[in-house]
Amino acid sequence: MRLTKIGKVTLIVLILGLLALVGWTLSTLTTTPTPGLTVRIAKKESARLTLSTRGGDGTPIVFINGRSGRSQLDSVFQIPVAQRNGQPITFYAVQGKDTVEVQAAFKALRSGEKTAERTSLPAGTKVKGSEYCLDCESFFLVSDGHGGTQIQTDGYNTRCCKCGSKVAFSDGYYYEILCEGDRITAKMGDKVEK
Repeated sequence: MRLTKIGKVTLIVLILGLLALVGWTLSTLTTTPTPGLTVRIAKKESARLTLSTRGGDGTPIVFINGRSGRSQLDSVFQIPVAQRNGQPITFYAVQGKDTVEVQAAFKALRSGEKTAERTSLPAGTKVKGSEYCLDCESFFLVSDGHGGTQIQTDGYNTRCCKCGSKVAFSDGYYYEILCEGDRITAKMGDKVEK
């Protein structure tokens, strides 16, 4: 069967109309992307920086001090004495595939100036109030005996994660916390949904 010239034009118009309708339908079905993660400096003190975040996908945010490489789930950074030299430090906030950075510089100590970190504590003494948890592992600061501090770990414990709980770790997966006597185990589960 052959199409007449009018039949061919009608067929082309119908095909173009159908394609336009499909394109319009697809454009109305697309979702609006969620706002990206934004980070700003909320508070800056001589030895502490507090970051504030907005947007993102609701999954845990890992905060990183770019100079030391230390990562944490807390947005408050204690700035070590050695990093208070006037040079900018880059701080990162990582959530899924989003990485946002901000910079801040901290002035050097003047001679004779004391801070909470510059103490006369003997080497190995735990710094009071420095404990924090990351992925069920307990960390704390100890004095190095020379006015500075070092990070140490107590390992996994039930103070950081309760037995029988389900916890989202910074690697993006849920873990079931299992306890047998004084032993704590984290069993990997499903990926954290965005």
